[in-house]
Amino acid sequence: MERLEPALMTVVWHTILERFNATSLSLQNVDIDLISAVKLYDSLVTFLLQLRDRFDETEEKAKSCVEIQEYKKATKRTTPRKRFFDESSPTPDTELTARDQFRVDVISIASWIVSLRNFASECVHILRCISCLVF
Repeated sequence: MERLEPALMTVVWHTILERFNATSLSLQNVDIDLISAVKLYDSLVTFLLQLRDRFDETEEKAKSCVEIQEYKKATKRTTPRKRFFDESSPTPDTELTARDQFRVDVISIASWIVSLRNFASECVHILRCISCLVF
Protein backbone atom coordinates (compact mmCIF):
# COMPACT_ATOMS: atom_id res chain seq x y z
CA MET A 1 0.00 0.00 0.00
CA GLU A 2 1.15 3.50 -0.71
CA ARG A 3 -1.23 5.80 1.14
CA LEU A 4 -1.89 6.03 4.86
CA GLU A 5 -5.69 6.08 4.78
CA PRO A 6 -6.23 2.60 3.24
CA ALA A 7 -3.56 1.14 5.50
CA LEU A 8 -5.21 2.70 8.53
CA MET A 9 -8.62 1.34 7.58
CA THR A 10 -7.07 -2.08 7.00
CA VAL A 11 -5.51 -2.08 10.47
CA VAL A 12 -8.74 -0.87 12.10
CA TRP A 13 -10.94 -3.44 10.39
CA HIS A 14 -8.42 -6.23 10.94
CA THR A 15 -8.42 -5.44 14.67
CA ILE A 16 -12.23 -5.33 14.86
CA LEU A 17 -12.83 -8.45 12.80
CA GLU A 18 -10.11 -10.42 14.56
CA ARG A 19 -11.70 -9.70 17.95
CA PHE A 20 -15.22 -10.49 16.70
CA ASN A 21 -14.01 -13.75 15.18
CA ALA A 22 -12.28 -14.83 18.38
CA THR A 23 -15.38 -14.00 20.42
CA SER A 24 -17.64 -15.77 17.95
CA LEU A 25 -15.50 -18.91 18.02
CA SER A 26 -15.53 -18.92 21.81
CA LEU A 27 -19.31 -18.46 21.90
CA GLN A 28 -19.76 -21.38 19.50
CA ASN A 29 -17.89 -23.74 21.80
CA VAL A 30 -20.14 -26.61 22.87
CA ASP A 31 -18.88 -26.54 26.46
CA ILE A 32 -19.38 -22.82 27.10
CA ASP A 33 -21.48 -21.90 30.12
CA LEU A 34 -23.74 -18.87 30.48
CA ILE A 35 -21.42 -16.94 32.79
CA SER A 36 -18.56 -17.26 30.31
CA ALA A 37 -20.82 -16.03 27.50
CA VAL A 38 -21.72 -12.95 29.56
CA LYS A 39 -18.05 -12.27 30.20
CA LEU A 40 -17.25 -12.61 26.49
CA TYR A 41 -19.98 -10.12 25.55
CA ASP A 42 -18.80 -7.74 28.29
CA SER A 43 -15.28 -8.01 26.91
CA LEU A 44 -16.50 -7.23 23.41
CA VAL A 45 -18.42 -4.17 24.58
CA THR A 46 -15.35 -2.91 26.46
CA PHE A 47 -13.19 -3.49 23.39
CA LEU A 48 -15.53 -1.42 21.22
CA LEU A 49 -15.59 1.40 23.77
CA GLN A 50 -11.78 1.51 23.94
CA LEU A 51 -11.23 1.29 20.19
CA ARG A 52 -11.38 5.03 19.61
CA ASP A 53 -8.96 5.69 22.47
CA ARG A 54 -6.31 3.49 20.84
CA PHE A 55 -6.15 5.53 17.64
CA ASP A 56 -2.49 6.51 18.13
CA GLU A 57 -1.44 2.88 18.42
CA THR A 58 -3.47 1.95 15.34
CA GLU A 59 -2.01 4.84 13.36
CA GLU A 60 1.55 3.75 14.20
CA LYS A 61 0.83 0.22 12.96
CA ALA A 62 -0.54 1.62 9.71
CA LYS A 63 2.41 4.00 9.24
CA SER A 64 4.83 1.09 9.50
CA CYS A 65 3.16 -0.51 6.45
CA VAL A 66 3.16 2.41 4.00
CA GLU A 67 5.55 4.55 2.03
CA ILE A 68 3.64 7.84 2.29
CA GLN A 69 3.06 8.59 5.97
CA GLU A 70 0.95 11.72 5.51
CA TYR A 71 -2.78 12.02 5.15
CA LYS A 72 -3.94 12.89 1.66
CA LYS A 73 -5.78 15.96 2.92
CA ALA A 74 -2.55 17.33 4.42
CA THR A 75 -0.95 17.49 0.97
CA LYS A 76 -3.93 19.00 -0.84
CA ARG A 77 -4.81 22.65 -1.17
CA THR A 78 -7.80 23.64 0.94
CA THR A 79 -10.64 25.15 -1.02
CA PRO A 80 -12.87 27.71 0.63
CA ARG A 81 -16.47 26.74 1.25
CA LYS A 82 -18.95 28.22 -1.19
CA ARG A 83 -21.03 30.92 0.50
CA PHE A 84 -24.68 31.41 -0.32
CA PHE A 85 -26.16 34.83 -1.03
CA ASP A 86 -28.24 34.90 2.16
CA GLU A 87 -25.32 34.27 4.51
CA SER A 88 -24.70 37.39 6.51
CA SER A 89 -21.08 37.43 7.54
CA PRO A 90 -18.41 34.94 6.71
CA THR A 91 -17.99 33.00 9.91
CA PRO A 92 -14.77 31.06 10.14
CA ASP A 93 -15.22 27.37 9.48
CA THR A 94 -13.84 24.87 11.92
CA GLU A 95 -10.53 23.66 10.56
CA LEU A 96 -9.35 20.26 11.66
CA THR A 97 -5.97 18.80 10.95
CA ALA A 98 -5.92 16.07 8.32
CA ARG A 99 -5.42 13.49 11.08
CA ASP A 100 -8.34 14.74 13.16
CA GLN A 101 -10.59 15.01 10.12
CA PHE A 102 -9.83 11.41 9.17
CA ARG A 103 -10.44 10.29 12.73
CA VAL A 104 -13.79 12.09 12.87
CA ASP A 105 -14.99 11.05 9.41
CA VAL A 106 -13.79 7.51 9.11
CA ILE A 107 -12.38 5.96 12.24
CA SER A 108 -15.33 6.81 14.40
CA ILE A 109 -17.48 4.56 12.20
CA ALA A 110 -19.65 5.72 15.03
CA SER A 111 -23.11 4.66 14.02
CA TRP A 112 -22.01 1.16 13.13
CA ILE A 113 -19.89 0.55 16.20
CA VAL A 114 -22.45 2.13 18.51
CA SER A 115 -25.13 -0.13 16.98
CA LEU A 116 -22.96 -3.17 17.58
CA ARG A 117 -22.12 -2.01 21.08
CA ASN A 118 -25.80 -1.48 21.89
CA PHE A 119 -26.66 -4.90 20.49
CA ALA A 120 -23.88 -6.52 22.51
CA SER A 121 -25.01 -4.63 25.62
CA GLU A 122 -28.56 -5.89 25.16
CA CYS A 123 -27.27 -9.44 24.75
CA VAL A 124 -25.25 -9.09 27.95
CA HIS A 125 -28.29 -7.74 29.80
CA ILE A 126 -30.46 -10.64 28.61
CA LEU A 127 -27.79 -13.20 29.47
CA ARG A 128 -27.38 -11.69 32.95
CA CYS A 129 -31.12 -11.93 33.54
CA ILE A 130 -31.14 -15.54 32.39
CA SER A 131 -28.11 -16.43 34.52
CA CYS A 132 -29.80 -14.88 37.58
CA LEU A 133 -32.84 -17.09 36.99
CA VAL A 134 -30.75 -20.22 36.44
CA PHE A 135 -28.31 -19.81 39.31
